[in-house]
Amino acid sequence: MKILTLIIFLGLLSCKYQQIYAQAKQLTDSANAIFKNTLDPLKALPLLNKATELDSTYLPALVTKLNFEMVSNMPDKAILTAMTLIRIKPEVSEYYSSIGFIYEKMKDTISSKKYFMHAVGCYNKKLEGMSNTNKNYDWILFNKATNMILAGDEQSANYILKELYNRTQEVSFKETVKSVMNKSRQQILEDMK
Repeated sequence: MKILTLIIFLGLLSCKYQQIYAQAKQLTDSANAIFKNTLDPLKALPLLNKATELDSTYLPALVTKLNFEMVSNMPDKAILTAMTLIRIKPEVSEYYSSIGFIYEKMKDTISSKKYFMHAVGCYNKKLEGMSNTNKNYDWILFNKATNMILAGDEQSANYILKELYNRTQEVSFKETVKSVMNKSRQQILEDMK
């Protein structure tokens, strides 16, 4: 009898979560539609806030919310959203890079470099078990090198970039690598504005 009660309870809980998930998804989709029509992230943010109140782990809402908060110059809120994303998925380097850019925009270079280094650590973990023949390997290595430059390790990053440039055959990727090669941290940050 206790097992049957537990199964029924878990089934009800699962149904409730599916309803919450569906509502969060609908709110996120509506927020994206509002942004698509108005190009105003501030009009879409209230729906994303509702979606994340319903489901605090719904990644599409959180990622969109982070992007909208960043472009709307809401650094404190964007940092909180990025920290939530890191708590949920600590292995995603882009969340650390986002915080690095936010701190850089706030003129806090020390904190900025710290988060870019966290991103480098994530890229190192991704690369550890990956064969260099993996189709994503070079892009991950490129992103690692870019974050190394942003963290202040330009010399090591440029060594990686030169190796990537020399070994790649793909013209568009070669141009992407060249666009960052031998640039200072400040030059890259200027190019990203």
